[in-house]
Amino acid sequence: MKILWGLVGILLSYFIVRYRKNIVEWTGKFAWAERYLGMGGTYTVLIFLSIGVFMFSILYMTGNMDFVFGGLGNFFSSGS
Repeated sequence: MKILWGLVGILLSYFIVRYRKNIVEWTGKFAWAERYLGMGGTYTVLIFLSIGVFMFSILYMTGNMDFVFGGLGNFFSSGS
């Protein structure tokens, strides 16, 4: 099941990059991104988001999420 969710995340990151123009047309430009990252900042944020989704998907799929984020303690767990 982890492999399936990992592949879904990888596909999602591909589609974010592939259709970023359509995403920006749908959501509009992010004012904070344009202000702090300059012209095209919204597209840059979408690329960074895509890279993050890709990396989390690979980590989850390979079972290395705990290895990378183990120092955060119970941040990703629920309950006591």
